[in-house]
Amino acid sequence: MGRDLLAPSEWWSWGALGLSGLVILPVGMDWSLGLLAGGGIALGSFRWLCVSAREVLGSFTSRGGRLLWGLGYGFRHLLIFGLLAVILRTGWIHPAGLLLGLLFLPLRAVLMGLTWTPARE
Repeated sequence: MGRDLLAPSEWWSWGALGLSGLVILPVGMDWSLGLLAGGGIALGSFRWLCVSAREVLGSFTSRGGRLLWGLGYGFRHLLIFGLLAVILRTGWIHPAGLLLGLLFLPLRAVLMGLTWTPARE
């Protein structure tokens, strides 16, 4: 159920990110790359979070992989912060463009909330 609910907004988000990268290209390639990198990190991180949370919550019925999924959940943060540090260190992107890209996820959440209507019985 959750995956079906998120699928349309994910397609919208990735499409809007790509379109925004093209629209902001005249401002500068570093801005466009920053926007695409930030948005890709934010949206990819959210997808990873959804999968990890589903697996961790599903592992409560069996003790098998709970520890490994929990470690993977924490590893996600280390990887993302490391990736952001490497991206900023290269100097290929504009930090403000990266910040704009990272705002795609909150924008997506707000738009999903505004367009969501509860099912009437």
